[in-house]
Amino acid sequence: MVKTRVIVKPNASHAEVIAPSTPQDMMIVRVKAPAKDNKANEAVCKELARWANVAPSSVNVVNGHTARIKTIEFKTLDTLEVFSSKEGKP
Repeated sequence: MVKTRVIVKPNASHAEVIAPSTPQDMMIVRVKAPAKDNKANEAVCKELARWANVAPSSVNVVNGHTARIKTIEFKTLDTLEVFSSKEGKP
């Protein structure tokens, strides 16, 4: 299980995950969904699941439900799996 903090940008023109360039930085997740009625949180989980190549049910917002900075939990991965598989990939 991995927990990480992300910055969410709702109402974006396109959905994407921007990986941190240094260990101190946070991931940025852009989603098209509005920050209303939990739609952005659901979109963040789906986008991160697509990015990490895991089932959407294994990604949850555990803190920051109404904030732009959120704590996300990947239930089925460890830290090395999440970040080493993304090295050198856009």
